[in-house]
Amino acid sequence: MKNAGATQKQSMIDCFTHAYEIFNENSDSAIGGYLDENVVVFSVTANRPVVGRPAVENYFKQQFSDSPQFQPLQPVIANCSGITGVISGSARWVDTNGAETIAFVFTFVYTNNQWKILSLWGS
Repeated sequence: MKNAGATQKQSMIDCFTHAYEIFNENSDSAIGGYLDENVVVFSVTANRPVVGRPAVENYFKQQFSDSPQFQPLQPVIANCSGITGVISGSARWVDTNGAETIAFVFTFVYTNNQWKILSLWGS
């Protein structure tokens, strides 16, 4: 069973990696495939949570006008148990307004044989 858990964890890390690579391409049409239907983004700039995949896709589309780039700094912390998981750490955030180091937390849910992002927080 330990090996199955390690495989699940790596699968979640792969989802995280692919999602932020797509995000860095500023592709609002492709990012939706990594988001759960009930995804929540806790937005510092909007001062409110953005809830649901269509709303989050629209939020990202607006954010992409600033050409954001998200680069996690190693090491990230990844844990999963059953159908839920969390990846957290710090990242370099760069956009047209400048650059900064932020803290982040992504939560994931395993559904329909794949990991999906359930929530995102960064500050």
